Amino acid sequence: NALGGAGRSADAVDAYKRMIERKPDWAGGYSNLGHAMGRLRRWDEALVNYRKAFELEPDKKDHLYNIGNVHLHLGEYEEGWAGYEYRN
Repeated sequence: NALGGAGRSADAVDAYKRMIERKPDWAGGYSNLGHAMGRLRRWDEALVNYRKAFELEPDKKDHLYNIGNVHLHLGEYEEGWAGYEYRN
């Protein structure tokens, strides 16, 4: 998170991938990786990671919001607004 906050999103991606290799069932790692991908505007990869986070934690609605947010960035408004409804 510190790397992403320091504007080093590419380095954050590498760090999150290493953490996920060690703990592949950690939903937070996939969510954080999705955030880093989004900062790099790599929307398709962000979406894959947010979906994996949701698969691991289906009760956590933040993942649905993140998925919706990516769809909005992609211009996929129906899916995007549906997910946006889960914002805090």
